[in-house]
Amino acid sequence: MRHINYEKQDDWYADTDWQSPIALSKVDNVIQKLSKSQISLTFPTEQAFAFEEWEIGRQYFADGKLLYKDKTYNLVRFHFHDGSEHCIDSEFFSAEVHFVFRCEEDTLVFAIFLEATSKFQKHDISDVICKNTKILNLGIFLPKNFDYFEYVGTLTTPPLMRDIQTVVLSTPVVISNQDKQAIHQLFPNNHRQTQSLNKRPVYFYSTE
Repeated sequence: MRHINYEKQDDWYADTDWQSPIALSKVDNVIQKLSKSQISLTFPTEQAFAFEEWEIGRQYFADGKLLYKDKTYNLVRFHFHDGSEHCIDSEFFSAEVHFVFRCEEDTLVFAIFLEATSKFQKHDISDVICKNTKILNLGIFLPKNFDYFEYVGTLTTPPLMRDIQTVVLSTPVVISNQDKQAIHQLFPNNHRQTQSLNKRPVYFYSTE
């Protein structure tokens, strides 16, 4: 299947000025202090998973639940971006994984940064995306720190669906260089450029 061409992303159209991704900042965004995290994310310890090739890229399917601000969302799909789409204080990361959740008519994108290092030797992610394993524990994608940014944006692939609640964890998950290489081989440079804020509020929630 032919996938969308990221070299032509300037031609993509959205019917809103509040688009995704954006540049995030722990200095400039509104900081909210929390006594405890508002996020509870649960996955089965082990589960079978599948994937399909879509025009917007390969999509993976598994089970998971997100409790966020007293609403329960169900995991619909997840996918990877080679090179992070969001950045924090001008810093981009090796990759980014998006979990797409639904609660009735509401869609929420839960984004996690992935950062490659030669000191990390496990290859869990490359095993997943290359389908070397049929059993998956999505907990490998979760950092210990759940401080996060929140804003309203869009999906980052056409048709750029609007009014998407977007949550971006500020702490990256460490992956191996082999994992990074596998992501690049399957999804080369499939990241959208950051978009203008256009005066929208962006919040940073921290328990520190």
